[in-house]
Amino acid sequence: DMAKELEATRAKASAAARAAAEAARPKVDAKQLENRVAGLQAALDKEKRASAAIGASRSALYSGLGAVRQQLGSEKKAIRESKDAITAIIKANEAQVVEMIGQLKKRVQRKQDAISGVVEKYQREFKERKRLFNLVQELRGNIRVLCRVRPALDFEKKDIAVRLPEEGTVELTNVNGREKQWEFDHVFRSNATNADVFAEVADLCTSILDGYNVCIFAYGQTGSGKTHTMEGP
Repeated sequence: DMAKELEATRAKASAAARAAAEAARPKVDAKQLENRVAGLQAALDKEKRASAAIGASRSALYSGLGAVRQQLGSEKKAIRESKDAITAIIKANEAQVVEMIGQLKKRVQRKQDAISGVVEKYQREFKERKRLFNLVQELRGNIRVLCRVRPALDFEKKDIAVRLPEEGTVELTNVNGREKQWEFDHVFRSNATNADVFAEVADLCTSILDGYNVCIFAYGQTGSGKTHTMEGP
């Protein structure tokens, strides 16, 4: 019996505690609850709309990313195709370039052979020309005597005794009235210039360049015109 009473007492105490707790809760108005529920519903709707917007953006991003990936794949494919085409062109041109280089080498070799032949021929012709040229000089005479009549001075013009009757001949009359005549390889008249003299001996200068010994000198008595011949008028 005591146990039953104890149990009953405990039940009453528990009921009293629940009643006290219920009594301690604040009284909430139904209108306030409706407002709170409406606010929560609005917030929930807003979050749903934001979530939907985020989902749409994400879908758009995924769609754009797919397009970009597709375009990137197309670009990679185009690059591979271009690379293959360029490689093929390079190989084809490389073969052509190798062939052209071979042809150019052959042409250069032919030109070099032709030049070598021309140089060899020129050397032969040069030696032959030098030989013939100096042979002509020998035939003309290894020793040549040229005569140049200088212009008469003012006081000599009335007593000129030198005459040039023909090419290579000098004739004069001495103080005794006797005529004498000399023949030379060439005679320069009094109006001849140093250019005329050089033209006559230019071949000898060529012989000098060919390696032959040549000597040209002016000879005559005082006043005969050596300085005039060497220095000109």
